[in-house]
Amino acid sequence: MNPQGIILRRAIAWSLALSVPLLIGVCVLVAGTHDGIQLVFAYPIQAAVAFGCMFAFGWWAAPRWGPRCVRYSFLAGLFAICVFLIGVLSGSVTSMFVYRDFSLIDYIIKPLYWLGMFGFIPAFIVGVIGSFIARRLLRIHENA
Repeated sequence: MNPQGIILRRAIAWSLALSVPLLIGVCVLVAGTHDGIQLVFAYPIQAAVAFGCMFAFGWWAAPRWGPRCVRYSFLAGLFAICVFLIGVLSGSVTSMFVYRDFSLIDYIIKPLYWLGMFGFIPAFIVGVIGSFIARRLLRIHENA
């Protein structure tokens, strides 16, 4: 793999690491300090699967979409929203198996609505920040 793909994968890993405190921050803003922190840690299996799927998709897509996302921050934001949607859907499907209730409305539609309502803007911001991280890592690599 080319060095640019490796650097872009690092930028995606840093962006996902940045998204964890943002997730906690959004939950705290929506539900209050105590309830927000409880909400984040109430679904550990779903969160682990969601972040794993987001990381795997980002790892796979970095060499393909990364160069475009580095050049255009807006595209990086849209890419982050796609990664966010993959995380929401994978976490929601996991909930269906954990609770053994296969209600599409309760486990797919409602999480997409609520997480989308409060998560699209932070996901877009994380994507733009990830674009800047990738640019910085590429500059460091070129100067080395």
